[in-house]
Amino acid sequence: MISNYCSDYLEDLVGTHEEDMRLPKINSQRIRQSVKFRLPDSGIILDVVNSNNIRIDDIKAKMPGVVSHVKLPYDQVALEYVMHNPEDRDKKTHLIILATNTEDGITFNLIARTIKNGVNNWTDFKLGGMIDADFDVRYGLIDGDTSPEEGGDVVIFYNAYVILCFIAALECSNVVEETKLAPTKLNKSRVKKGKEPLFDYKVLTLDTKSKAINNNGDTNTERTHTKREHLRRGHIRRYEHKTIWINPCVVGDKIKGSLKKDYLVT
Repeated sequence: MISNYCSDYLEDLVGTHEEDMRLPKINSQRIRQSVKFRLPDSGIILDVVNSNNIRIDDIKAKMPGVVSHVKLPYDQVALEYVMHNPEDRDKKTHLIILATNTEDGITFNLIARTIKNGVNNWTDFKLGGMIDADFDVRYGLIDGDTSPEEGGDVVIFYNAYVILCFIAALECSNVVEETKLAPTKLNKSRVKKGKEPLFDYKVLTLDTKSKAINNNGDTNTERTHTKREHLRRGHIRRYEHKTIWINPCVVGDKIKGSLKKDYLVT
């Protein structure tokens, strides 16, 4: 089923009995004003660094090489994705990142949904994040709250990385932005029943028909006769007039043996 978490969130707010509705009301307004994107599982479009343990040093060291400006393509965006439990993929959390351009960079906050016994449980994070022009990531409490979620800083760093990978993908000439329109007939039916209409979404897809050309005019292949077979990690390649994303692939000469690589971030 195609996700529409933003619509689900608004629909589940109707008739809620939460005492403090300040943050949900703010988030609802932001959702309605945002351009919405669906991201792949885990939210990572381009695997730039080791995403298992995102640290601010990793972001500052790696991301300036793949992102030219810390700026969203639209003033407000909602990025949604699913995060699976690594030990049990049936257990998952649905995430919505609400991000906004500011004069100093990008601010963002998070909404998460878990489903237990068929019931949606939404959490509006009290901790928000800020990515400045120098790729510094900071976090702070929203709306004067005094009790941030335990481990919230790790979540903020991870989602800052998700946002920056999203921006990096948009800078690649072989990544295409497509709009997926909500079904008109279904929305008319939903409105008649008093339900929230589904939103239009944008998705980013890699144009696999395009071939990267290097400065010598050759197609993008690696000279494999001098190396053992190994996995080449996906990466961004910059040319004089364009930037492209190169998918991960197996390269090298298998006859000379295989080489297993672990990519460490220093």
